[in-house]
Amino acid sequence: MPSSTFLNLPQAKKERINAALLNEFSAHPLADAQVARIIKDAKISRGAYYKYFITLKGGYDYTRRMVLSTIHRPFAGKRLNQLKPADYVNAARSFLEDSSESEYFEFIQMDILHNQKNLDDSTIIQLPSKRWAITILCHETIKEAMEIPDDSEKLLQRLQISLEALS
Repeated sequence: MPSSTFLNLPQAKKERINAALLNEFSAHPLADAQVARIIKDAKISRGAYYKYFITLKGGYDYTRRMVLSTIHRPFAGKRLNQLKPADYVNAARSFLEDSSESEYFEFIQMDILHNQKNLDDSTIIQLPSKRWAITILCHETIKEAMEIPDDSEKLLQRLQISLEALS
């Protein structure tokens, strides 16, 4: 979580820092990312960066939460237990079709293909079993479709069949 100092910055400065974080974590896996490039791009001091985020991973976690909240916005306020398999498949399809146009595409791709395996995402283990299975199936389908875009439709069909089996 960013510090209250960061949260209280003028909007223009926050946006400049957000853009620098997004640039760095879109171009480099977390293991290769550097605070030096972020502070140069954001035009802030090293001390300011560490006052805002404490660690490099803190900046990554903040950026990831910001991106994921935007990506998952279509599900906000919906009762997930009322969604049908087709709703999830359509959301995955829309995501795959729209993400290449998104300002977050490179970040999402880097996160899915390189960074997720190194993150401790203990929140997913806390999900009820059916919700956990749906989440894993949807995310794995998106990951595979990003790795092999030509197979996207086959992967989405497999997702549909798998989700129907869970219903």
